[in-house]
Amino acid sequence: MTIVSVPIPIPVKNGVIMLEEDSIYLLQSQVDKIKQEAIRKTQHGWLTAGRGVKIPLTTQQQIAVVGIKDQLMQLLSPTRDPREVLLQRRGFGFAKHAFERILERIERLSTQEIQALGVSDYRYAVHPETLENVVASLMESQTVQSFAEWKGYPYLNYCFVCNLDDRELDVVVNFELGILIITLIINKETGYFVREVY
Repeated sequence: MTIVSVPIPIPVKNGVIMLEEDSIYLLQSQVDKIKQEAIRKTQHGWLTAGRGVKIPLTTQQQIAVVGIKDQLMQLLSPTRDPREVLLQRRGFGFAKHAFERILERIERLSTQEIQALGVSDYRYAVHPETLENVVASLMESQTVQSFAEWKGYPYLNYCFVCNLDDRELDVVVNFELGILIITLIINKETGYFVREVY
């Protein structure tokens, strides 16, 4: 079993994307799978695609992903306080579209209700308690799905299984340059699953 250290050059139709250092070391077979699929599209094609390349994770890799998430959360808040994490200017963030998904999938607003809010940046429309609950559920999660996804970015996405108000949600994150970014919320209750460009 060959382990590949990163950064890893990933050839796409119009160039090369460097897959930067991540929380796990990829196996050669995993890198080969990304490369085999990546060459089929341009980087823009991958960034706008509905789905990326899914890479099965080993049990050890899943443990490593949970471990790096836990380490980052511990650094952000030694007391494990979600409010403290949300106040961090460095080391944590939400992708822009994640706020809209939170309004839809957790606060359960319709598209019309969201548009009626009349704000260009949805981060200001989400209730602070909702953000605290999302962060708390991610802090508590010890389960990551058995795959990572590559979508044309220099990092992989990981899907954590979280519980929020007795509902199971998947919270998709990446570790971009040592920063934990929440990119997407998936409501398993309704099966609502839409990928966006971020």
